[in-house]
Amino acid sequence: MALRIACLALFLASVFGCASGPEFAEVRSAIPEIEAGKGRIYLYRPQRSFLYVGSVRINGEEIRVPEAGGLLFVDREPGDYEIVVDSITTEKAKIWLGPGEERYVRITVTTEGHFLYTIYPKVEDKSTATQEMLDLNFINLQ
Repeated sequence: MALRIACLALFLASVFGCASGPEFAEVRSAIPEIEAGKGRIYLYRPQRSFLYVGSVRINGEEIRVPEAGGLLFVDREPGDYEIVVDSITTEKAKIWLGPGEERYVRITVTTEGHFLYTIYPKVEDKSTATQEMLDLNFINLQ
């Protein structure tokens, strides 16, 4: 009986713990241009996992976490940026953002055993990221 309840809880969490909103492929052409002199950082989480992700920080500023199966972007001034996910890992993604440039950071969740998981940011190239983002749900912050 306890196994059935645990399985039901995991199923409900996976269904209701995912991002909602239009798919990126549908709204891609409607996303506004990058403001002059700024760059854009896309944060995306392609895994449709119910696992909890605390927060994402860009140079210490807390940013909304993309839900499982979701993506968002933030526009920033050119410069060096460090992306950190609140997690037991100390891995960071470091990027340099130029004016008019788009950078892509994948929030990756890996499982290690039954109850251990690691969450970390990973810089991706444009072709890989845009392919992975097509069917993700877009969450507009701006």
